[in-house]
Amino acid sequence: MLLALPRRVLLLVTGAQVRELLERSPEPFTPAGSEKRAALAHFQPRGVLISRGEVRSDRRRFTEAVLETYAPAHHLAPGFVRAATEEVDRLLAQVTSAGEIDWEEWHAMFGGSCAEGAGSPAA
Repeated sequence: MLLALPRRVLLLVTGAQVRELLERSPEPFTPAGSEKRAALAHFQPRGVLISRGEVRSDRRRFTEAVLETYAPAHHLAPGFVRAATEEVDRLLAQVTSAGEIDWEEWHAMFGGSCAEGAGSPAA
């Protein structure tokens, strides 16, 4: 259904329409609208999300290979799960003993988890 709004908007109302959108994306139903392109152009000017055509296809294949989308879980997932579990356990222990948690403790938990989970030598 196409609505008369300040710009063209596609409103999906059936499962078949959603399926068609997913099967035919990114052309002609690109998720890279003008707002997204303008915002991401500053940070990821050559990113897959705002690319088009064959360049987008190449970037998408590379991204999917790196992220291992063919697998149920990325090969690094166990390390991330372990690090996240350890950090959450520490956070819950702080909350349980103190009855609250402040921003610094919350932020510190998230600041270290990603590097540890990736097996970073800096961790």
